[in-house]
Amino acid sequence: MQIKFWGVRGSTPVPEQGFLRYGGNTPCVEVLVNSEHKIIFDSGTGIRNLGEQISRSNPDKPLEIHIFFSHLHWDHTQGLPFFKPIFEEKNRVIFYGRKYENSKFYDKLKVLMGDIYFPVPFDHLPSQVDVIEINGDEPVIVGDTSITAKHLNHPGGCLGFRVEQGGKVFTYATDNEHPEEGFNSNLIELAKDTDILVYDGQYTPDEYVSKHKGWGHSTYAEGVKIAEEANAKKLVLFHHDPNHTDEFIDENIVAPAQALSSNVIAAQERLLLSL
Repeated sequence: MQIKFWGVRGSTPVPEQGFLRYGGNTPCVEVLVNSEHKIIFDSGTGIRNLGEQISRSNPDKPLEIHIFFSHLHWDHTQGLPFFKPIFEEKNRVIFYGRKYENSKFYDKLKVLMGDIYFPVPFDHLPSQVDVIEINGDEPVIVGDTSITAKHLNHPGGCLGFRVEQGGKVFTYATDNEHPEEGFNSNLIELAKDTDILVYDGQYTPDEYVSKHKGWGHSTYAEGVKIAEEANAKKLVLFHHDPNHTDEFIDENIVAPAQALSSNVIAAQERLLLSL
């Protein structure tokens, strides 16, 4: 299993000097398990570059692409209309998202690409489109890979994911606000003995306490605690704040996190991790 980061920034893209080393694109993470299936988490602006790479590498081969949405906030969806493989007839694209009480997930995606927002409506895409609702009851099986979803704590709802294949485990848990005491049991279940835990480390502890309680995000310090509680082998801090420059992340996120644990890094665009 390999994990490749195509977008690591939270809230809004930051295409500016001072933000380029970690990257300014919003969330998109690719999990490479075999050549038969493409597994992608979230479709922030980073998915555009991923789509270009997929189309260049597979000009004629039909692909089966699985896109799992943690939730539908703009920073996790705004790259979808620019993901080239959804406009290629040869491809089958399966979208996964949580069940909503009052509407279908398919209808939510239609709104995202409605005609007042984008010239090609979702229900007129040339690719073969399927939409599957998940609620965490049963894992999704893609080839020989199992993907389990659990609910996290974020305004409007959010799913975290546990990916298991060949004895390796990857956990994607962005956009989660930690409880004041203890741990989110769903998150611990997703991260238990994982090889890599990608976790929301948007704020410093001081930023969180002074300005951002209730915003649905977390800190590097909580990430370290969760990784230790769940026995995660590596913690990858993710969803970097759009106001945090590369230098700020180095000095105020990575350095204090690594002082707490040697098994911590911060996600960067195009970073490739192998399990």
